[in-house]
Amino acid sequence: MFCIYQMLWFGKYVQVPIWFMPFMATEVIQLGMLPCLPGVITEMIANEIEKIKISLTNYLYDDNKGINDRGSAEGFLRYLQLRPLRCSVWRLLPVDLTLPVSLLSLCTTYLIVLIQFSDLY
Repeated sequence: MFCIYQMLWFGKYVQVPIWFMPFMATEVIQLGMLPCLPGVITEMIANEIEKIKISLTNYLYDDNKGINDRGSAEGFLRYLQLRPLRCSVWRLLPVDLTLPVSLLSLCTTYLIVLIQFSDLY
């Protein structure tokens, strides 16, 4: 990250070798993807929970099962309906696929504010 900072600020004064560009590109991609991974993983877990709900619903509609198995399956389905998967940061920022979009909007807003303040000097 420090190398990217130096290249952006001192790029017109310092020549950067061409072989360094792929390393810089992979670092930028890695740093851009890192904040998005928790939201993607949470959505993958939520997708697996939906698959479990579907398979339990199919299990309940099958008439060959015992009464005891049906009661535990119904109880677990009720539990999944009452307690859905919700992850949040400090109970303020939801961790799902909207996380990358909200981070991008935050960075864009911050950049606009910086550009407006840079015009004052």
